[in-house]
Amino acid sequence: MIKWIYCLLIFSPLFCYSQCKDPSYKSWNEGAITWDDFQGKPFITLIQKSYFAYYFGYEREKLRSNDTTIIRLKAYSFFVKDQSWINPDFKNETYLFYNQLIFDIIEIYRREFQNEIYKINWIYQADQILNNYLYKIDQDIEELENLTLQGNFIYVLQKRRAEIDNKLSDTKDDLKLPIHQSGTGIGAHAGLSIAGLTGSLANYFSPGFGFNFGFDFGFKNFVLYFNGNLNWNHVKQNYSEKNYWEKDTKTGIAIMEVSLGYNIINGSKFKLAPFAGISLIEISNQEIEDDELSKDFRMVDKNNLVFGMNLDFKLRKRFELIPAMNVFRENTETDLRARLYFIPVDFYPDLRGYSINLSIELNGFINIASRKKVD
Repeated sequence: MIKWIYCLLIFSPLFCYSQCKDPSYKSWNEGAITWDDFQGKPFITLIQKSYFAYYFGYEREKLRSNDTTIIRLKAYSFFVKDQSWINPDFKNETYLFYNQLIFDIIEIYRREFQNEIYKINWIYQADQILNNYLYKIDQDIEELENLTLQGNFIYVLQKRRAEIDNKLSDTKDDLKLPIHQSGTGIGAHAGLSIAGLTGSLANYFSPGFGFNFGFDFGFKNFVLYFNGNLNWNHVKQNYSEKNYWEKDTKTGIAIMEVSLGYNIINGSKFKLAPFAGISLIEISNQEIEDDELSKDFRMVDKNNLVFGMNLDFKLRKRFELIPAMNVFRENTETDLRARLYFIPVDFYPDLRGYSINLSIELNGFINIASRKKVD
């Protein structure tokens, strides 16, 4: 029997998007091949019984899994109908059986290839692995052909059929992603804020408007927050007990805090985390440019308690399984965060109260995912 000829293509995802949806392409999951699938024109002049054409390669794919967008490398293989043909003199069940064995062999290697590219640490390794599998397919098809030349054609095919069926049973169609999401992650947030004041503070200083920013460091459900807040307000009425704060003077409220939170709810759409820690709050005169003089118009209360709640609405979750310049996979979450927190303030006996702060922010958080060991 003349060696079977096959074709392959290793091109960009553009090819697979535009071509693999073509009706002339058939995947293994669409069912067994039939003689109707061989739609190419036979080359009768060649001493060849058939021509089996296929594409084998990989592409970048986005897919949805529950509430998460997964970005991965997807292995594919397709039987090419309009390039495959059979010599009419050999159009029988035996040769169709033979072609199905070839189709099944390619499918087994596609599954194994998919598992291998899940485990790569560098993107360029995908091409190296692909070349290895193309060589394996070539060798396996050639070995099958040589076996058929040694004796009982039907017996050889049936024996090979049993071996291939066992391999198909042992290899899954699409392995569960062999990824372990680490409990460790890092995030950043920034947005607009309002700072309200209570007690005697509210008698002399107006609410402030500004922005909130900071970083998150997570371990499992625990989160360490480093947060800063800058707001601008003004003096509501003269205050002269400690220096002279004139009415309508432009002032600013600055807050720095370190707190520890815990995600008591971490669902598909929402995340709720109460937190507590220590803070520093400062009210300063924004109209004085002299640094030395400005020290007399700066009130600071440090080592204060801070407590509050973060409510995150999860806008988008992405799981990046394609390694770039590192060995890490990244699970990225983008949230809309509402942050409410309280700080007791005691500048002077006659200047006390609470700072009540509310911010609306965008928050990005990345969990580093590592590859599980797969047998």
